[in-house]
Amino acid sequence: MEKAVIFDMDGVIIDSEQAHKEAAYVLIDRLGFSVSEPLFETFTGRRSVDCWQMMMDAQEEVFDLDPVKLAEEEEEIFFSLYYGEKQAVLVAGVQELMMKFRAMGIPMIVASSSSVIAIEKMLSFFRLESVFSGFVSGNNVSHGKPAPDIFLAAAEKLGARPETCLVIEDSDAGVEAARRAGMKVVGFANPNSHNQKLNEVDLVVDDFISEWDQIQKLLR
Repeated sequence: MEKAVIFDMDGVIIDSEQAHKEAAYVLIDRLGFSVSEPLFETFTGRRSVDCWQMMMDAQEEVFDLDPVKLAEEEEEIFFSLYYGEKQAVLVAGVQELMMKFRAMGIPMIVASSSSVIAIEKMLSFFRLESVFSGFVSGNNVSHGKPAPDIFLAAAEKLGARPETCLVIEDSDAGVEAARRAGMKVVGFANPNSHNQKLNEVDLVVDDFISEWDQIQKLLR
């Protein structure tokens, strides 16, 4: 297999980062946590369980709480906000981008820090199951982004070498993970992704279709 494309999900396939933030703050307010905006910006792209552990570590008071349970509770709130209230939308141009890759015969896979249930729900809701050759969840690997585990697992699942893979990411944690995996990276400058810097990428785009020619060059 010569080339492969790995898509992040939140902020790349679905424009969900703001809904994730709203869901997190429902629970943050309920718990009485204090979370600074600079700290919250570092959560983008990471597994929810890791974010809740970081939040607890940042509190002056010691909380005897299970970050796994908090992540599950936040996910339920997110589903209610994003899918239940019909806010769910694909990122502009991303479906057309997928079709362009598909026309080139390039296999695609999703590698998301979100749970297995969340990824399956997205694929089903938008009827994208047949577009991707599977997915890897943050729950499937030992270490979440910015560790490279999830992207290496995605490449292995496709039977592709890391250096032949192109990752599309909207988060700094995801970019670092892809770089550590030895992959090329397109940084998607999503305005809802909480001030990500997207340093060390091969290309930064804010529109998939108008930048298609540049994206395509990275697959040569």
